[in-house]
Amino acid sequence: MKKEYWVYISIFLVSIVFLLVSLMLAIHKGKSPKWTARKMKIGGILLSLNAIIGVQSCNREPEVMCYDTVATDQMWLEPMDAGVSTIKKSDTINGVINYPESKNFSYKILDSEQNIIKKDIINPILDSSSALFNFEINFPPNTKDGKYTIMLFSTEIEKQDSLRYLENKYEIIIKNE
Repeated sequence: MKKEYWVYISIFLVSIVFLLVSLMLAIHKGKSPKWTARKMKIGGILLSLNAIIGVQSCNREPEVMCYDTVATDQMWLEPMDAGVSTIKKSDTINGVINYPESKNFSYKILDSEQNIIKKDIINPILDSSSALFNFEINFPPNTKDGKYTIMLFSTEIEKQDSLRYLENKYEIIIKNE
């Protein structure tokens, strides 16, 4: 039998003894110092055993909180919606970062075959709970019209390969001016 089961069995048995001692104290109308002392000792043992259960649970999965924490480094492009937006080859793209925590931000533009067209840093203008940013895409003149993906990261350019830092992704269509 595992050790943790012994703790539960011990708590059960000590609880029964505690109830019996409480009954004896009630019979004596709470005036017996002997039964009062026993009840206090057994109550202390119960508290200690319950503390042992709390320590054993530290190795388990973290407990779910009753409240939602604030999501940090959320990056959004404006006025792009969740669908596909059409832009020109030399447009300026504006965005916002809600609750910025990271010190470095960057973006990457991919074509439909996942080839990297452009990578660059984002220099946001920090505010208390949000930061505004913009960048010019300036595609080369020989860039074909079609679907592209803009990926926003809460890290520097060198760490963009880790999807851990990916904050948002937008589909765009590039059209001639």
